[in-house]
Amino acid sequence: MQNDPQAQPVSQGALYLYCFVQAGRLEAIAAPALDERSDVFIYPWGEIAAVLSRVSSASFTAEHPTPSTEDIAWLLPRAYRHERVIEEAMRHSPVFPVRFGTLFSSRQSLQQEISQRYALIHRSLAAVAGRTEWALKGQLDRGVAIQALFSQQLAQQQQGLSSSPGMRHLQEQRIRREAEQRLKLWLQSTCTDIAAQLAELADGFSQRKILAVAEQQTEVILNWAFLVTESATDAFHAHIAHLNQTLGPQGLTLQCTGPWPPYSFCESSE
Repeated sequence: MQNDPQAQPVSQGALYLYCFVQAGRLEAIAAPALDERSDVFIYPWGEIAAVLSRVSSASFTAEHPTPSTEDIAWLLPRAYRHERVIEEAMRHSPVFPVRFGTLFSSRQSLQQEISQRYALIHRSLAAVAGRTEWALKGQLDRGVAIQALFSQQLAQQQQGLSSSPGMRHLQEQRIRREAEQRLKLWLQSTCTDIAAQLAELADGFSQRKILAVAEQQTEVILNWAFLVTESATDAFHAHIAHLNQTLGPQGLTLQCTGPWPPYSFCESSE
């Protein structure tokens, strides 16, 4: 397998960048390249190395100038192969992942980019070494949450409720309105506590954009990423399981996925 892009003529197409790794940690990648007719190869530069393959420039310019979900049949298999390469690299080295579709028209432009960002990439690789990213989403069933708050307040105010059915009904309606008003404050307090507890078991925390999903019974109210060491991973997941036992009956469920490439913790990985 060819390990030097300078030995490959530019006419073969553009250089496609998957990620950076620590130099000397791997010599080859046992995963298919974005273009299955090409090989993935490693290009060392000092103490870091770029993980690359060749692609046809036309794939990203003429035929598909802006790959998007509108062209899902084209995008999905390539995005999958992009992630496969990065995940394979993760088995051997810390990785500095880059986004899908990062192209260089020549080896000179690649070298210039590496030279300009060398210190940042080197620092980020050191920071994520021995750690993996775990994504955490919090899904809220608003009806269940309000009912839980209502039941709690109803129990607290039980002695003050009227024995008259009509008056008691009005009092319960008031308590339910108060529960609906309290929900926002409860969520803020609960999310703050969750973040603080899990941050103690992690080496990094990042808040990520929440994407709205239509026609779902539950709504995503938090989307976080944690950078967790291998030694703390079991404790991290055990605490999430404990939180779910406590918060599930209150309408809030935590879903943890991973391990993922550390996109959220590599500086300027666009």
